Amino acid sequence: MTIEKINEILSSNLSEEEKLEKIKKISTESASDSVESAVESEADPVEDSESDFEKLKKILDSDQWPEAVLEFQIADDTSEEDKTDRAEGIVDILIEESLENKKFLDFGCGEGHAAKYASEDSAISVGYDIEKQGSLEWENDEKFLLTTDFEKVKAKGPFDVILIYDVVDHSENPAEVLNKAKSVLANNGTIYLRCHPWSSRHGGHAYRKINKAFIHLVFSEEELKNLGIDNGHNNKVLFPIATYARYLKEVGLPVKHPDIEEQEVEPFFKNNELVRKRILQAFNRDNWEADCPSFQMGQCFLDYVIKLQ
Repeated sequence: MTIEKINEILSSNLSEEEKLEKIKKISTESASDSVESAVESEADPVEDSESDFEKLKKILDSDQWPEAVLEFQIADDTSEEDKTDRAEGIVDILIEESLENKKFLDFGCGEGHAAKYASEDSAISVGYDIEKQGSLEWENDEKFLLTTDFEKVKAKGPFDVILIYDVVDHSENPAEVLNKAKSVLANNGTIYLRCHPWSSRHGGHAYRKINKAFIHLVFSEEELKNLGIDNGHNNKVLFPIATYARYLKEVGLPVKHPDIEEQEVEPFFKNNELVRKRILQAFNRDNWEADCPSFQMGQCFLDYVIKLQ
């Protein structure tokens, strides 16, 4: 464009002095534009052609990234047998007392398999959730009842044993969950509460799609969706012991130190620079050693046995 302008000036009817002045002016403007462009280029360098997301995806596809859970531990959501076995395991492991002649409530029962299993021994077994799920019959049995109506739950109570399994971490109002459970607990009853914090290696249950540990801490929500993962609602519990103690205190339930199921965090998450950087960002921390995110990350489940008296 500058050369064209100069040629235009040279072929004009202007005097030689006027031509020279105009050419000088154009040259000065051109030089100024060049400097400005150079400064802009220096201030805004061209980004690495491969984004952090692409780099992380490559690492995710490799054998370097540890699994979230062992493959055999992942229940087949299409198999009633798998779901039944898992529910039986939950009741047998978490409930530390006989259910014989007792009233049992599974608060946040999902498809109701744990409540059904408990009904084999209990006097009454109720499964409560905010929506019907699965293939079992709802609203249809006196001794074994699955319901979305909390008034029906209250009518069956008070309950000697209440199970709250992996519910508060997915509830938009954890205090309401605990308050409702407390309201239907018998005087000498027990709440068995299992919490599954976001900070854990399988928090958010992303492993059902991609069985790699802590990907919910490394990838953003948008990036997870690009990977085909929608975690649904999760409370981003990054400091489990303090957070759950606050929940319990808020509703007047006794706060005791939980039984914590732990798993050591593999060196990979500290040693890979990009992965470490993302995890520290998730915790809003700067230093792995000083801020110890691995302590929070190592807490897989926190189990509470709660009695009013």
